[in-house]
Amino acid sequence: MKYFAVARKAFVVNIVYKLDLLGNIINAFVSIFISITIWNAIYSEDPTFDGFQFSIIFTYIILSLSIFNVFVMDDYWIEKKIRTGLIAIDLLKPVNFLVYVFYYNVGITLFRITIIMIPSILLFSLLYGILPPFSVGFFFLFTISTLLGYFVIFFINFIVWMAAFWVKRTFSLVIIKDVIILLFSGAVIPLWFMPKAITEIIKYTPLDSILYTPVLIYLGQIPVSEITAALLKQLVWILVLFLISISVLKLAEKKLDIQGG
Repeated sequence: MKYFAVARKAFVVNIVYKLDLLGNIINAFVSIFISITIWNAIYSEDPTFDGFQFSIIFTYIILSLSIFNVFVMDDYWIEKKIRTGLIAIDLLKPVNFLVYVFYYNVGITLFRITIIMIPSILLFSLLYGILPPFSVGFFFLFTISTLLGYFVIFFINFIVWMAAFWVKRTFSLVIIKDVIILLFSGAVIPLWFMPKAITEIIKYTPLDSILYTPVLIYLGQIPVSEITAALLKQLVWILVLFLISISVLKLAEKKLDIQGG
């Protein structure tokens, strides 16, 4: 299938660049280690800080940051294609551009799962030990929720990337997007530690659907009666963001036609 070839190419390209590969691995391990060190210092003063045992927080941080590092995508791929003019060729190909971009990033994600996520979880499990999933059923639901979270962050990214059709540089937009996701998706700080006013706002955004929901399911922190609603919320946001992505793509194609691209 042509889309699988795109994913495979992205996977192979990431292997080729050895320095980038080393940098990605070091960055992932260091970010997790620093977070563990900070939380360990907090819990050394109070073993049940805010009612949560350190083992729960430790497992949460390992999983959330590992998933976050896997969810990193190529934020400037579309922008580079627009600058070089290759975007016109891509849009003329007998493929769906949105699906094309998705599979390209799937290749990157598979690479990061193999090189970063699995080694980091194994390493920190051996060094410190992490809690097992709440149950086999919860692990299955965690996997599904993580996949849904991936779709959520992809469509958020795609909408930001498409801004390159209207602005010369998307660097500032990408930084703002990354900071918002890092802080309010629960990647670094579990949302239960945040002020209630902030979490109430986050509830009405797709941010907690990216990382927070999957990890809570893994830990068994979401009641069985509420898991279906949590997964449905992820699905609703995927649909909303998908429709926005399609609309933005159509506007971008019209803009390209008007400019004679």
